[in-house]
Amino acid sequence: LPLFTLNFVSADMLDPPELITPDDGEEGVSLTPVFRWYPVTGAEWYNIYVYETYISDGRSREVLDALHYQFYEPFLPGTSYKWMVYACNSEGCRQSEEWSFTTEAGVTVSVTANPPRAETGEQIYFVVSGEGDNVIALYINFGDEAGFEPYACPGGPSCINGWFHSYSTAGTYTVTAQTRDNEGQEAESQIIVTIGEAEVPSPPDTSGRTGGTGVI
Repeated sequence: LPLFTLNFVSADMLDPPELITPDDGEEGVSLTPVFRWYPVTGAEWYNIYVYETYISDGRSREVLDALHYQFYEPFLPGTSYKWMVYACNSEGCRQSEEWSFTTEAGVTVSVTANPPRAETGEQIYFVVSGEGDNVIALYINFGDEAGFEPYACPGGPSCINGWFHSYSTAGTYTVTAQTRDNEGQEAESQIIVTIGEAEVPSPPDTSGRTGGTGVI
């Protein structure tokens, strides 16, 4: 795609952006789609909005030097979304048409650690959350000798479970979370936790002390 032109024009002269992909009404779209649109002469930046019902409750991003954008967090599987792009300059913005798409059926997983930095022997609380059409299992690997620990889900569109875990050795650990649905589709996510050496209390200073009853 050609690069957009940065020549200044009045916002009233900006053409509405033309969207490219995902196509309007497209189904089976990836959970991490790349949104693309054509350049608008005179536009200095673009704003992209993706939402289910209300634009204020969705995702948005200002794009300065590209004609595409990919959000870092995956969208929900099997969900219908709307999207639009605004072409803007210092005088104002022009809005594209509103297009819709539906994501593919699948699963997503996320993992959190509280706290993400700890000392040896300190308990960390890990939470794994899976979403999909029918999530049946969660797994977590703490990145040490403990290996994978499974959790059987009752089935349904979401499943969540928590684990407490501590580390005996200082270092950086990659924690891996996985989920699986009833059709065998899987998803994986990772986070990093950092473990430092626990401080050993110093023995009390007894220098200068003498025995006796303490009675003067």
